[in-house]
Amino acid sequence: MISVNPALLSTLNTGFKKNFLKGLTRAKTLYQELAMMVTSTNASEVYPILGTLPTLREWIGDRVAKDITASDFMIKNKPFEGTIRVPRPAIEDDSFGIYGTMAELLGDSANRFPDKLIFQLLEAGFTAKGYDGVNFFATNHPDGTGGTWSNKGTTALSSAAFGAALATMQQYKDDGGESLSVADDPGNMILVVPSGLQETARLILNADVIPNAAGTAGQSNVWKGAARLLVVPRLVDTNNWYLIDASKVLKAFIWQSRKEPQLVAKTSLTDDNVFARNEFIWGVDMRGNAGYGLPQLAFGANVP
Repeated sequence: MISVNPALLSTLNTGFKKNFLKGLTRAKTLYQELAMMVTSTNASEVYPILGTLPTLREWIGDRVAKDITASDFMIKNKPFEGTIRVPRPAIEDDSFGIYGTMAELLGDSANRFPDKLIFQLLEAGFTAKGYDGVNFFATNHPDGTGGTWSNKGTTALSSAAFGAALATMQQYKDDGGESLSVADDPGNMILVVPSGLQETARLILNADVIPNAAGTAGQSNVWKGAARLLVVPRLVDTNNWYLIDASKVLKAFIWQSRKEPQLVAKTSLTDDNVFARNEFIWGVDMRGNAGYGLPQLAFGANVP
């Protein structure tokens, strides 16, 4: 039987930390495709959101300043944690290798956690409000001149629906009637779909020939290469789909990081968990949150 002493526990902590860090970098995450990364320095951050994307004009007379709204659009940081426990007999019996794997999985989970929040936010966009006071995906976004604009559809994914969504985004204008240049870079347009729609999405974006409207013959696929495909298995609704412009400095979503994931150990032989329950504990904690950015850069189809 192995003697559990401070030297052994120090070695074990070093190994767990190594495994945890390995887990933090083992998999590519998806949220960076859609979200602007912000480092937070406070308990919450207030975002000065431009009513529209800024554009340039010929300088005639005085400058025309764009209004910045810094009302109560705030993202509050939240604490998150994940914890594993190892029974002391497992260490004494030299069978704790599997727990090193658990530490790696803990790191992997922390790495992927922003994905969970961002894609939950994406799906909630039909009922959750953005900075302009209406649902993030809505047909009645105020345009600053008394009118409205829409970034919401209800049509099932198809070549025609994809083309209509793209055209809608390309028509967005600022309050002076100037094009916002949204959806003008195919290399940075992202079609986001759940697993169940990936075949349809791949045909739209990759096929050379697709069936015509009558379904009787093939025709050249005009949408080939018009966007990149992002298949997100964690999306719950199997009918909804989304089109995102990821080309701008500002993004449709925000990932706000206050504290990066850290591994903390309670492994002192005098810790209560060791004395009372004969177990050692390792946990990860982090702080941050996800929030909505500019709805002009996202189109969502809420399909009945």
